[in-house]
Amino acid sequence: MKESDELDRLRVVGAVADRVAVALADHRFGGKTERQVAREIAGMLNEEGCDEPWDAIIAAGQNGASPHHEPGDYVIKEGDTIVCDFGGRKDGYMSDTTRNFVVGEVPDEYQEAYDVLVAAQEAGVRAATV
Repeated sequence: MKESDELDRLRVVGAVADRVAVALADHRFGGKTERQVAREIAGMLNEEGCDEPWDAIIAAGQNGASPHHEPGDYVIKEGDTIVCDFGGRKDGYMSDTTRNFVVGEVPDEYQEAYDVLVAAQEAGVRAATV
């Protein structure tokens, strides 16, 4: 069982990643390479107080199907979906978060899949809390 101070440190490092995730919602991905975005996210984590960001997984377009894709020279374009898996260390504790983004308009099939996912998640939470 975690002690109170450990839980506090986990909350702090988690909040660092959460702030970056929120900022990424307004981030301009288009025209940048996956590698450039990974460097930008590392900088954002540092600015938010992370002691040591770990190498982010940025996987755009078809690269998003590879769960451990290494960011490369793929140039992100309109219509791409982007998997951003990132985090880092602060005060000896690690954060790890994954978020998906779309450049431009969300394709109908992506929205439909997301809606199914949200409905399944809500049903799971209801079943687990009854």
